[in-house]
Amino acid sequence: MSASQPKPPYGNSVRKLKEVLGEDNYRMIEPYLHGYTGKAESVKPIAKHVTIYWIGRAEDRMILRTEGEDDIILSEVHGEAVPTIIFRKLKAVYLREFMQLLRSQWELYKNIIRNVVGDSNYDFITSCSLSPGLAGEGKGTLHGRCMKCPADILMGATSALANYNLVSRFVGDSAYALTASY
Repeated sequence: MSASQPKPPYGNSVRKLKEVLGEDNYRMIEPYLHGYTGKAESVKPIAKHVTIYWIGRAEDRMILRTEGEDDIILSEVHGEAVPTIIFRKLKAVYLREFMQLLRSQWELYKNIIRNVVGDSNYDFITSCSLSPGLAGEGKGTLHGRCMKCPADILMGATSALANYNLVSRFVGDSAYALTASY
C-alpha cells in the first residue's frame, strides 16, 4: 500500500476471513467482496451477496414451549401429524441470541467501535432496540431500531425514524419433527 492510499479501517478482515474460510474458499468468493475504507467513494452499490445454507437437526428430543393447545402447530408428514416449528418462531430464537451476542460484543469492543465511528460519545446500545434485557436496566429501554447494526440488517427491521424498511436476509423453512409426539 503506497503512502498516498489510506489504510482501510478493517485491515485485518481479509486475513481473518482467509483463516476462517481457508485460502481456496477465499479465492472463490474474492470477486464478490469489496473493501469499505470509510470514504464515500469506496461505496459500490452492486447487488452481490453470498448465500449460506444451513441444515440443522436436533440431536435429542426437543421441548416446545407453547402458549396453549391452540399454539401447537402440527403438519402432516407421511399421513401422520407431527409437531412443527414455523420459521418465524425459529427466527425469533436466533434474533434473541444474536442480540445478546451483539450486546456482549459492544461491551468488549466499544472503545474500538467508537474510534472507527469517530465519535467518542457514540453509544450503540442506546441507538438501537438491542438494549432491552441488559443487566441492571430492568425491562430495558424501548426505542426504534437503528437500521444500521448487524441484527437489523440480517434479521430485517422497520423504524418510524427512517423512511425505509430493511427486508430480512435470514430466511428459512419450517422444522418438522421426525415422529409424532405428545
